[in-house]
Amino acid sequence: SVTTIGKFAFSYCNNLTSITIPEGIISVKEWTFCDCSALKEINISNNVTSIEEGAFANCTGLTSVTIPKNVGIIGEYTFNGCNCLQEIYCYAEETPEVYLNTFTGVDVNASLSYNPLDYSTRVIRLYSEFSTEKDLNKTQLFVPQNTIEKYEAHPVWGQFLIDTTTDIESTPENMEEK
Repeated sequence: SVTTIGKFAFSYCNNLTSITIPEGIISVKEWTFCDCSALKEINISNNVTSIEEGAFANCTGLTSVTIPKNVGIIGEYTFNGCNCLQEIYCYAEETPEVYLNTFTGVDVNASLSYNPLDYSTRVIRLYSEFSTEKDLNKTQLFVPQNTIEKYEAHPVWGQFLIDTTTDIESTPENMEEK
């Protein structure tokens, strides 16, 4: 059975408007849906544990994404250039690992500088150089109520406008309540 969606599998599919990653998939590989300019909404199944580098980069029409509870890592450049992203529904109880450049071009970190050639300290630099400018946080992040403090304290996730009024459950079955 298929457990991954391969590199560049759907990149440049400009008529693709929404996707639902099926239950059997555990990993979305590098650059899988990059440059799908008409893509507006992404729903990812609970079985997915990793979303790799650039998977949704330059999806300039993307307005909403749902990240399931089992995702532990979201790779570099995953949402790079997704400048219309307005809502992220993240059901993870623990904050997924992200990089300084995971959300480059989203209205949360437009002022960040990043040296892609500095591989030796990339993750350490993520936490030490993240911008603290709160006026850039226009993208809303919806998280389970019991995790709000974790997300707010995180140097990357904390840059989003975290919705504290909408209590989402920790499973995406309640997505209809968005």
